[in-house]
Amino acid sequence: VDFLWLPAVLVFVFWRLWMYYINSKYIMSLDWVLLEIKLPREIAKTPKAMEVVFNGLHVVKGLNFFEKNWLGLTGSPWFSFEIVGIDGEIHFFARTQKFHRNLVESQLYAQYPDIEIVEVDDYAKTAFIDGFNRDWDCSGAEFKFTKDNAYPIKTYIDYGLHELSTKEEQKTDPMTSMIELLSTLKVGEQMWMQILIRATTKKWEEEGATLIKKILKEKEKSMPKPKE
Repeated sequence: VDFLWLPAVLVFVFWRLWMYYINSKYIMSLDWVLLEIKLPREIAKTPKAMEVVFNGLHVVKGLNFFEKNWLGLTGSPWFSFEIVGIDGEIHFFARTQKFHRNLVESQLYAQYPDIEIVEVDDYAKTAFIDGFNRDWDCSGAEFKFTKDNAYPIKTYIDYGLHELSTKEEQKTDPMTSMIELLSTLKVGEQMWMQILIRATTKKWEEEGATLIKKILKEKEKSMPKPKE
């Protein structure tokens, strides 16, 4: 009687290992390309243009049972937008699957016709070509929300960057400190910042709606009741 639960546990463990295996195999099979985005000296655009680019990359991929549980597909594709400082030089990159390369380029050119996009070698690989012959001092970190995803974060609108007519003294560019830091790197020093984006799922929206209802209920309870 004590071992009746054993088959269920084995099935559960096997299923988790199977999903890990097929998901890993699928991700390893993806064909990626790295595109460097070369900017002109000046761009007369607000960050709203980049928001339109992100909207255009909102590619939602629905999966059937066979694709998810046999082929290991993981749903909507990932895109990575990266800012990299190498020896004091600043580079902007977009990393995407080759299948979506035309989509990324068309969205960027539509909003920024003066930029130049070229395919380049992966800097993450070339940085360690001679890694066995030298000592590296490396560190990494991952940014994480301190609250649930439904809570808002500061956007370019909060920084006064949503209108070109806004006076310069009223603008606060949140990228300035990062760009300044990257430009001060010495020869042999590198700093990478990678931002992964992916289309949201319905589950994410439902979790956000549930949290909002909870906050509203707590707010109603905390409000003082009118005197009779």
